[in-house]
Amino acid sequence: MKTTTTAKITRAQAVCMFYGEIINTKNERDCEKRLNDLVDVDICYIEDAPTEPFIVAKVRIESSPVRYKSYPRTTWFSFTNRRNSTVQECDV
Repeated sequence: MKTTTTAKITRAQAVCMFYGEIINTKNERDCEKRLNDLVDVDICYIEDAPTEPFIVAKVRIESSPVRYKSYPRTTWFSFTNRRNSTVQECDV
């Protein structure tokens, strides 16, 4: 019986991983801008390997949704962590 655990990685985090940058708010914003400046491609992953992002033509991603998986723009976990860290910073 095969058991897999899929990490919850956002698109911004995946873009940082693709470019080899440390994952933080500034790098997420900068790396997403770099990717968005590229025409007709997007970041995705195959199967259960979200920690190995790569760039593919958007038309291929859209035409093969079983093969190419897109990253969510945000996750509940990442949103609540950022929200909690902001609250903690304000309370200090």
